[in-house]
Amino acid sequence: QKEMLEPKKGLLAYVLKARGLQITESSTDRDRDYRKLPKLKNKVAFFVFWDEDGSGELEKGEVVRAIIKTFNLEFVDFGRVAAIRSVIYAIWNVFDDDGSGGISREEFLRRDGLADTLLAQVESGL
Repeated sequence: QKEMLEPKKGLLAYVLKARGLQITESSTDRDRDYRKLPKLKNKVAFFVFWDEDGSGELEKGEVVRAIIKTFNLEFVDFGRVAAIRSVIYAIWNVFDDDGSGGISREEFLRRDGLADTLLAQVESGL
């Protein structure tokens, strides 16, 4: 599994590159301890942890990665990962009020914001 996920060399990087996508590896990603993931119910900690680049906004890729890692979804299940990515991309503009392309902390935390929507999906069986 490690070979598959290796940044820039693994199978996942190859497939994403072939589809015109890319993985960015930041020092925070390399140092991140994925064994201690914050629960989605702890919305602020979840937002801070998954704002991997420290921009103050969650990007689509960060949210998709957060869902995959938080719920232990297998990267090798490309169909499920693609479905999650499609849903995130489809609903994104509903939560990105200012049109910045990212979900700010306020947009994430507000009542019926992205965090509440993700929680509702988890409770219904994501």
